[in-house]
Amino acid sequence: MTLPRCRSLLFLIARSRQTRRHPQIRSFSSLPRAEYGATLSFRHSHSFADTPDTENVTREHPIDIIEGETAIRKFRQHVEDGNYPDARSILMDFVQNHELGGNLGLFRELRDIITTSNNADIKLVTDLGESLARKGHMRFVRDEIRPLFESDSALSLFDRALAKIQESARPSPCAPSVFEEPTADYVLPASAPLPPSIADLVWANLPEILPQSSENDMFLFEDSSVEYPVAKMLNGEDAPQRNSRVLEQLITNNSFDQAFAMLQEMENLGSSIAPSSAFGGPAERALREGKSDEFLAWLAHVPPHREGNMTPHFQRIQQLLFQQTTLDHPLLTKVIILLAGKEYRPIVLRCLQAVVRDTKSLPELGPLLRKIELEASRYYLTENPSLAPERRQRYARFLLSVAVRVCSWEGRFSHALALLPGDRDHDLFLTPPTYQILLKELKQAHQYQWISKVQRCGARDLARLKAFHGDEYLPFPDPTAPNAILPPTNIDDIAGYIRFFHDAIAHEPTAMHPHTIANFITSYLRQGHLLPGALYDLTERAVRTSHGAMYAWTLGEMQYYRRQKEGRLIIQTFVDHFLLDGVPKEEVMKIYAQVADTNSTLSFSPPVRRVTGYDAGQMYRAKSWMGTEHRALVWEVLINRAQTQKGVWDLYRCMQGTLSQDRAQRAASASYKQIETMPLLGPEVFMMFLKHIGHGSGVVDTLLRDMLRMDVQPTSAVYGHVLFVWARTGHRPRVLNMLRAIHDQFGERSSPDSWQARQRTEVERGDYRAMLRRPVKYWNFRRLELPAPDVPLYVHAIRGFIERNDLEGAVATARALARLMGIESLRTAHTLRKAPGNEQLDYWLDKLEDLTRKQDQEAGKGIAESESPTERS
Repeated sequence: MTLPRCRSLLFLIARSRQTRRHPQIRSFSSLPRAEYGATLSFRHSHSFADTPDTENVTREHPIDIIEGETAIRKFRQHVEDGNYPDARSILMDFVQNHELGGNLGLFRELRDIITTSNNADIKLVTDLGESLARKGHMRFVRDEIRPLFESDSALSLFDRALAKIQESARPSPCAPSVFEEPTADYVLPASAPLPPSIADLVWANLPEILPQSSENDMFLFEDSSVEYPVAKMLNGEDAPQRNSRVLEQLITNNSFDQAFAMLQEMENLGSSIAPSSAFGGPAERALREGKSDEFLAWLAHVPPHREGNMTPHFQRIQQLLFQQTTLDHPLLTKVIILLAGKEYRPIVLRCLQAVVRDTKSLPELGPLLRKIELEASRYYLTENPSLAPERRQRYARFLLSVAVRVCSWEGRFSHALALLPGDRDHDLFLTPPTYQILLKELKQAHQYQWISKVQRCGARDLARLKAFHGDEYLPFPDPTAPNAILPPTNIDDIAGYIRFFHDAIAHEPTAMHPHTIANFITSYLRQGHLLPGALYDLTERAVRTSHGAMYAWTLGEMQYYRRQKEGRLIIQTFVDHFLLDGVPKEEVMKIYAQVADTNSTLSFSPPVRRVTGYDAGQMYRAKSWMGTEHRALVWEVLINRAQTQKGVWDLYRCMQGTLSQDRAQRAASASYKQIETMPLLGPEVFMMFLKHIGHGSGVVDTLLRDMLRMDVQPTSAVYGHVLFVWARTGHRPRVLNMLRAIHDQFGERSSPDSWQARQRTEVERGDYRAMLRRPVKYWNFRRLELPAPDVPLYVHAIRGFIERNDLEGAVATARALARLMGIESLRTAHTLRKAPGNEQLDYWLDKLEDLTRKQDQEAGKGIAESESPTERS
């Protein structure tokens, strides 16, 4: 016999001796695990005593809590809807698949759902009790289910059913026995002696080598009389996320006081509270009742901007904050600090404007901005530490620009100038209106020492001129970037502009805005005799250096030809430098051939040539891919050459066919793989068609549907024209629904980058495609990628309603704009007096007042005519 086996036998002998001498000693490991709240496996449940909680468990692992929670949620929904058959089916499946031993909390939650719901049926209580009784859990049924019956008749019926179940569970005395009866007919064989057991062999053959045990010896086993600490198994009731669900359930049941007490208790205990959008309701209620501390406590646990939809709650919270005559500045400051770290920029911007407007002391304003910046930086560090410095700098620039803007519009120029960064810190970019206000005030006050400091923070590239396709802006370079290349302020400085273009072509082509190039060409042609050949040299450098430089320079040259109404030169520049994708090749080449024929004929008219002198015969590089702006200019030339509406419609169908053909060519050709993601058309092309043929609601609906079907995202200018046409043609519900959808999405998008970055999931895209097949009047505008709300959108709608003499629609739109701005009246809003686009808004508001006065006069005249002479006297 080997040594390990001998050790095992000695261990068994010692254990048997200890058990014989001390029968009260019992091994801790020999106890059934069911006594400690655990779920036993099949082997364990049959190795020890069978208990009602463990006799039917046949799974090796505990029951999954997530499946139970899912079934409970479905059961609650069916009970609240009054769907008794489905609720009973889920209840029976739950009882069949779940055991009571490790899921006591889940079964109690089922009981609570049935007892607390108004639509619950008493049959559900009966079914739950009978099904548990059939599985042998009679004690739980008597203690937990039976007290729920208040009626004596229902209780008697339930007791009768339990008695039947208990009676059927007992074995019948008449049932046939499993074993045979020992009668005279059977002969029982004599039982053979059993072989000796291992213990008998050990006692007989091995000497007693173990010493006798004494009371001072350490017991090898635990004493059953001693109470040892027992760790309870974790179940669904003890899960950490359970607390947040209970909190949300209290909020759903409108038990706000209990929910707030539980929130305070969790905060005092240091429990983790999961952020939830449901906390917006209690916060709004607390603010309405004037409970500032409770409001801030709920507001501190709302989710970040990207994780929850808090837009409806914040709209009402903003109205409650600003409807008072005297604003609570400490409360607004705390709201700004709480929400600054969660990127809720709209409400932060509104509160910050109010705080800065009423904070007249400059020493108080600086620490406030730094404190808000610190809270935002903490959020950025937890979200993405690698991008935290850049985002913090961007947010600080946003806060500083808001403060400077409000101080400038309020006339506090000393505060605005004091907030400007120093000479070595140029990370502030002023908006064009603020820049113009400060510059004008400094010139009038003759404070020339501040002008250079303001100019370093201003947009000096022609003050963000509008692009050719409406109210949208082309991207401008950031003048606050380090080593930024900026053009000179004087447009007649030819030498300075040439140096600027040389540096931009070599290092930063995006700094060349097309309007800057067009203005330079105009000035150079006016006084180009000073530096002959410079325009050709710049064009050659741009074409031969990089694609970005050629892209920017050719777009600026085409913009110049557009101002001069030279459509043929736009076509010639396009054909000389770019491939003919996204445009009708035959029509374009026909116009290009007409330019060549005109230049070759002997006529008295001057030849049509490019002003840069860089024609197709002097090209040094292959043609490249163009952008949507170049194609838009070409389509504009083709639309202007069409004489009739039918011709424009033919061009529109040609555009659709060209787009489909080019997309098919890209998909079939391997050489197009590298540029398959480049767009063939942009919203600028559709905007030009809208201006020429979009005069009816049917045409506008068709073009808008085609844009969305072609995955072309409409811009703010497109939606503005659509709102104008709908308002003018009498579709008031569509206009108000779209404006309401735009207003609802106001808090979900904080920057143009996030608007473009939002992508739909496959399910949402399927719903989006199904929406396009329905008429526009049945669309759900919240599924569209709507633009940010701005003044031109509302001005377009007001203009359309006024042209139709729809006073009610115009007034509703004006009130929506006032509600968006958070003000009572558009006329008395100090912040709109110098805002961009205010001239058009004032003009159409005057028209609205005239229309209101006219209809009031007509209504008064009609009442006067309907009255009798006696009543009139």
